[in-house]
Amino acid sequence: MTEKSDVLILGAGAAGLAAARMLKKAGRSVQLLEARDRPGGRVLTHADPRCPVAIELGAEFIHGEAKTTRRLLDEARLAYYDAGGEQWRAQAGRLTRAEKFFERIGRVMKKLDKEGPDRPYADFLAEKPGGRRLAQDRVLSQRFIQSFHGADLSIISAHSLAQQGDPAEDETVEKTGRVIGGYGPLIEYLARDLTDDIAYNHIATRLEWQPGRVRVTAKAGDRTRTFEAERAVITLPIGVLQAPAGETGALQIDPDPTAIRRAIDLLHPGVVLRVALLFHERFWESKHLPGLPQHGSLEDAMFMHTPRGRYTIWWTQHPVRAPLLVAWTGGPPALELIAMGEAGMVEAAVDELATEAGIAPRRITGQLLGSWVHDWSSDPFTRGAYAYARPGGARAPQALAKPVENTLYMAGEAVASKVANGTVEGALAAGEQAAKQILDGG
Repeated sequence: MTEKSDVLILGAGAAGLAAARMLKKAGRSVQLLEARDRPGGRVLTHADPRCPVAIELGAEFIHGEAKTTRRLLDEARLAYYDAGGEQWRAQAGRLTRAEKFFERIGRVMKKLDKEGPDRPYADFLAEKPGGRRLAQDRVLSQRFIQSFHGADLSIISAHSLAQQGDPAEDETVEKTGRVIGGYGPLIEYLARDLTDDIAYNHIATRLEWQPGRVRVTAKAGDRTRTFEAERAVITLPIGVLQAPAGETGALQIDPDPTAIRRAIDLLHPGVVLRVALLFHERFWESKHLPGLPQHGSLEDAMFMHTPRGRYTIWWTQHPVRAPLLVAWTGGPPALELIAMGEAGMVEAAVDELATEAGIAPRRITGQLLGSWVHDWSSDPFTRGAYAYARPGGARAPQALAKPVENTLYMAGEAVASKVANGTVEGALAAGEQAAKQILDGG
């Protein structure tokens, strides 16, 4: 038996839920197919009775102004806050304030050529822009782009980075917030009125279409089911859309739209790794850490940069006082750590925190209550973190945002504008944009 609706939505992540809510409110029937047994996609909030705050294993921050996110949080009556604090640097047991961090990165990135032929950022760095004067700043920019974008410098487009401008002036970098209770409650709110419209554990394998008609085949355990609609919204991550036919989660589109496929191939799934570490107490706030300068304190620290470590940056829950630290890295260093397995990732995080911050390893392990990791790159239904552009792909998100024959619509963080790509805001806004395009198209 074939299930029929007005609009089929592949994926019940933030983008799919946002699109479905808007369409349903407008009187359209929707059917969401979700490969997992839960909504949210790369939003994964964990609660532990030992921890006074939500433990995010996926999306965590509100980036910048984030109008759509804040509107929906207000609508759901969920509280959120700005997450400012000091930035510190830890290296070889010495702790210092990280002065003008983004300004220093900006000095290098301002030298990017926006007009010439596009190329990988690594090729730009190989020319040593700024000479000896900016040598250390180039290292900072390398670490920042690997970490913030989850990127391999030999792949990421220099033009795409140039278009994003000076990170010191980018509110998605500088201004961050958090949701009290994590993003999980927002996902629950978005999915609340869609209970009967979401088919969980349904892996879409084939999408056949012609103008005004879509047919999707999905695997649900041992069964194969078919769904039909006039239109489809595809919110699957770029890594999944690039998966070879026959692999778990891969989707075959027939016929495969040339413009969409070209845009997908010009993007690359990032690799990021976060390790959440829960401790008995906030021992890093002690005024007696050996590496601190005189009268120094990490009491108001939010970020701690570790320039030599495989983990690029650490953050606290500041201004909330909670005994939770998060270690983060991206790009090739993240791949190396992921290959070590979960126990190896945690052990490496503890070792690097001890070495770089000048804290006795026994003190850290003695304080450790629990640790959490999720490998998004090996997850067959994500196959990576948020996407970044390859050379020639700086405008790929705009190409993906264009409907195909008023029948196929793309949504998700990879379709978002440069202001919000790679964020929850980008996913939510792209989902609502696809819904508006459908409603405007009749």
